[in-house]
Amino acid sequence: MITGTGDFDLDVLNLVRHRFPDRRVTLDGDVITVWPTPPQGG
Repeated sequence: MITGTGDFDLDVLNLVRHRFPDRRVTLDGDVITVWPTPPQGG
């Protein structure tokens, strides 16, 4: 999780999504969450 001092904008969200292309990345105001990948074969 990345927490800032204010709300993130879509440019920052896209930057994080580019850094983690195979992961789910969500934005909720001042929190960007990079979700873990699901376990393989489970």
